[in-house]
Amino acid sequence: QLFAGHAIAAYGRFPYLCVSLNAYARTEALVEGCRRDGASIADRGKTAAEEAACIGMATALGSAMITMVECPKVLAQCSGGTHSLASVYREHGFMRLLRGYDACFLREGMFQVAMFGSVPLAAWLETATEGSAALRGHEQEAASFCAGLAAGFLSNGPDQLKTRVQDGQFRTFREAFLWQMRDGGGLAMRPKSPGQPAQGYH
Repeated sequence: QLFAGHAIAAYGRFPYLCVSLNAYARTEALVEGCRRDGASIADRGKTAAEEAACIGMATALGSAMITMVECPKVLAQCSGGTHSLASVYREHGFMRLLRGYDACFLREGMFQVAMFGSVPLAAWLETATEGSAALRGHEQEAASFCAGLAAGFLSNGPDQLKTRVQDGQFRTFREAFLWQMRDGGGLAMRPKSPGQPAQGYH
């Protein structure tokens, strides 16, 4: 059971990466084309707003792909049995595959911001204290470790809520979030079952 859904997760990462990376690259090209001064990203880099637009588009489209992939994976892990994209689609329709998209978008967004924002933040702090933005060996490793730690911590809560919605315990992210806050507060994002969980998935 520890490996339930591993095949779906494995082959699902490929289209997720293709969609998100392609969306990022296309948004980057669009941002570059909209610049009034004609400066290229290679020469001047991106502003915070431009980077946020690229990450936002990649997260929005990539989250839709990974939500559909993780739906049968979550069902296999939490409810047992064998599930696939085709079987969920045949029995419950396309929108069932997208249930939990909002929680997934929040998870992926927080992960991306923490993962890719921590290293530039470390470089900025290095510039403020040492006068140079270059992170040396152990500094780069420490920044990467802190980035991964922050990303995992921030994305854990939305991931728990997404799992409960996709498993059929709740119909919407809002219901799962409100139940969680009433039951234990924001820091109590641990696996548990509500008083009257939904039967099966629908």
